[in-house]
Amino acid sequence: MRKQLQIGPVTDPFSVATLAALRGRASQTLSEIAGLTRLSRPTVLAAATDLERHGLVERLSPAVPVGAGRPAMRFGFVADAAVIAGVDIGVHKIVVLVQDLNGKTVGEHRVETSESLTGSLRVRAVVDAISDAVDAHGHHAKLIAVGLGAPGISDATGRITFSPALREWEGIDLGPQVSRMLGAAVFVESDTLAATFGEFRYGAGRGTSNFVYLLAGFRTAAGSVVGGRIHRGASGAAGAVGEMRVLQWADSFARLISDYATATGRRDVTALEVFDAAHEGHSAAVEAVERYVDAVAVGLAALSLAIDPELIVVGGGISKAGPSLAAAIRDRLAVHAAVLHPRVEISELGDRAVAVGAARLALDHVESHVLGLVADL
Repeated sequence: MRKQLQIGPVTDPFSVATLAALRGRASQTLSEIAGLTRLSRPTVLAAATDLERHGLVERLSPAVPVGAGRPAMRFGFVADAAVIAGVDIGVHKIVVLVQDLNGKTVGEHRVETSESLTGSLRVRAVVDAISDAVDAHGHHAKLIAVGLGAPGISDATGRITFSPALREWEGIDLGPQVSRMLGAAVFVESDTLAATFGEFRYGAGRGTSNFVYLLAGFRTAAGSVVGGRIHRGASGAAGAVGEMRVLQWADSFARLISDYATATGRRDVTALEVFDAAHEGHSAAVEAVERYVDAVAVGLAALSLAIDPELIVVGGGISKAGPSLAAAIRDRLAVHAAVLHPRVEISELGDRAVAVGAARLALDHVESHVLGLVADL
């Protein structure tokens, strides 16, 4: 029977080196681990035994020997010794990704929520969604870390300081409350910066040092990577250019739909239907899309002129409009900031970017505080 994971850092340097050699690989013999770590076989054996006590490594069936001699002991990393979760908290939905200690997604769960949920009930809904996500996929391992991507801005303690989309959340100690209810470490980031982080690590932003992520949907917001690191600023508000009312980001989504609805008399139209109609050449849709893209490009120009990005990634629900949207934004950006020439691409992670980035926040904590590895922010 596997031993329960001990929630505490692996601090012995030989154990850390052995763990690093095993994690993400197939099982290894002592000699193979020694070759990877440049440690002696007795040192590797002692380290592997220590990691067994942590529940992070297991001793497997011996390898079949080649020729004479005893079978070689094999050890493997126990990726499912514990799980983490990444959560996208939206106004109308909660999406949870469950991942093992290798960062592999092993479960996904989505819950629709009402905009009318009060602060405490929404916190409870988040906790229930996480618990259900872990339980639904049969993971009996302990949940040890959670990343939350929430609308608005949070401080270092996980307290929501500003949330125009969910005003009743302002002042709520989201991180501490969820941590107490789940018994796990919890890290809170704005949904925009969580998505930026996800795109930076796994999506279109991989390999870039300076890029801007545009969250284009019910809300329009942006985050950035500067010098190869997520740029949060002093209070987590970096990139919140949409709070400048003159830029018209706050109501750009609603105006896109209302402009088209007013011109055509249609009701219950969606943003993507407006883009589809524009693609087909309907004049009212073309005009509505042009006004929307121009408003978005003005804000992007203001932000981009401050950091000179090599890439702008367009995410959020409207990104489903595809490459034509990216091209239109690029063209208008050239008008408002002619000195800049960034690539403009559609998000590779789509509507999973927030949850993916939030999960990476949790995994970074596990790597540095549980596995003893160096987090790569």
